[in-house]
Amino acid sequence: MEKNKTGKYLKYAIGEIVLVVIGILVALSINNWNENRKSDIELNNYLELMTEELQQDKLFYSKLISETKNKLEYLTSLSNGNYENLNLESSPDIIAWNSSIRNFGSAYYTLKENGDLISINSKKLKDIMVHYYADLTTEFNHFTDWHKNFVTSNIENYTMENLPLDIYGNTKDSLVINEMQNNKLSSIVNFQIDNFKIVIKIATDNTKYSEVLIEELDNEIKKMK
Repeated sequence: MEKNKTGKYLKYAIGEIVLVVIGILVALSINNWNENRKSDIELNNYLELMTEELQQDKLFYSKLISETKNKLEYLTSLSNGNYENLNLESSPDIIAWNSSIRNFGSAYYTLKENGDLISINSKKLKDIMVHYYADLTTEFNHFTDWHKNFVTSNIENYTMENLPLDIYGNTKDSLVINEMQNNKLSSIVNFQIDNFKIVIKIATDNTKYSEVLIEELDNEIKKMK
């Protein structure tokens, strides 16, 4: 009888252990599921934030393209000697204009620094994302920074010396026309024309690529919901 009781107690103890182990495994499984769910929610939030930032990038590019095209049209007319319809008094500001660098992709760089880019399942999305931020926006800022430094160091000094401004911030028409007959100012204007075209091209290309990235982000976000 004692042996039978011992056997029953042993089976009972084993059963209890098995139940405890099963309970622990279930708890771990639930905890892992919750953690994965939290990670998915956090990743989804970053992807949605990235989409919002890209929409702002598009607005930035659109404004930049419009502004640069207007200045390009002005400088082209100035280069061709079509002075009649130009406000020559404000020409120094246009001649010495340059765009500003922009902080792109705070959401992207946060994901990258946290090592969370690996959590994105779509390889296509990751490739597009990396190309946009690591290549295209970086190229834009590198060009913009170089252009700004060149304008500040060279063109602004020239306009301040040769196209002085009055108290209202304007220069004389006659000075602009006379300086345009000087090969240096003509070269500066043509130099800026070329750079404005580059700005427009980069901004246009980046706009198109940002639209592709937005579409891929939308597809990924839908899969995660």
